[in-house]
Amino acid sequence: MPELRDLRELPPFVKKRLRPLDIDLDQAQIALEDIARKSLKDAQLIGVKDVGNHQMVLPAVALVYASEDGADQQVAIAIDGRLSDEHETRFAEIDGPKRSGLLVEGEAPENERPVIPLTGGLHICDKQTIRVLEEGIARAGDAVQRAQTMTATAEASAEDVGELVVTSLEAADVLAAAESELAAVSARSIHTYEHRVLLEEALVTATDRLLIISPRIRGDVVDSEFIHLLRATLRRGVQVHVGCGSIDESDERERKPLGRLKDLARDHSSLKLARLGNTDAKILIWDGRLVATSFNWLSFKGDERHGFRREEGILISAAEVVELQYMKYRSQILNAVD
Repeated sequence: MPELRDLRELPPFVKKRLRPLDIDLDQAQIALEDIARKSLKDAQLIGVKDVGNHQMVLPAVALVYASEDGADQQVAIAIDGRLSDEHETRFAEIDGPKRSGLLVEGEAPENERPVIPLTGGLHICDKQTIRVLEEGIARAGDAVQRAQTMTATAEASAEDVGELVVTSLEAADVLAAAESELAAVSARSIHTYEHRVLLEEALVTATDRLLIISPRIRGDVVDSEFIHLLRATLRRGVQVHVGCGSIDESDERERKPLGRLKDLARDHSSLKLARLGNTDAKILIWDGRLVATSFNWLSFKGDERHGFRREEGILISAAEVVELQYMKYRSQILNAVD
């Protein structure tokens, strides 16, 4: 049974409890004949006297398709890796796409798209290439693990062990090459749901510096967990700079998270906090990596009450570009510290 944690459960299409009269005998007979048990192969269904009702959950994957402007949308449903027209129809009939927050909110406005600091020699790697590299790393890693496990547990013959060693070494070479090629990518595009992962990675792994610029700030992002992670980052000796836009302090949703950041800045001199006014920059920099994006780092968490949002971003690891942008935005924050 697949792990069902973190999956959203939707109500059934038919909510009432089934009764014997609701059962179609012809359909029930067909279902009975499909059962593999030989003892039921030749059984003839005469009638249904009672029906048991049990709540069961079927894991599924929703695939969202939308036109460039977001006007035409469709949500397909895949069960066990196969598209199911029946489930797609029922999902639509219970208003599943809207209730699940799977509707695209339209295309990003032109001024929301990130301004990418491109310089000579910076090549943006497309998502397909990245996917191929990541899949290669995963396959090679699995091969190494299997070979090492079988060798360690002596599940193979002496002759097979030699072959396993060769396979392990070859897979290790493939793994090292794929990881090296992926690490060498100086810039790649990222999709909407990578942003939160990258923000958490920056908070947890930064060793030298962390810079965040977000025009808006909200309490559902700058919450207790975020403050805990940021405090741990500061305690590691990381220099942190945070810049936000024009905050409306009459709005509790903005005033409270800003107050939390101010309290943290008073306790840690290595945290510099500034309001940058009417900025539209959405920047994340940690150590030698930079993300320039349309994603509001400190105000959007992917709330399921809202529709799916298209967010465009570029992850850059070219040292010259990262350093240039870090110095630029760090200077803006230091010159406008509250």
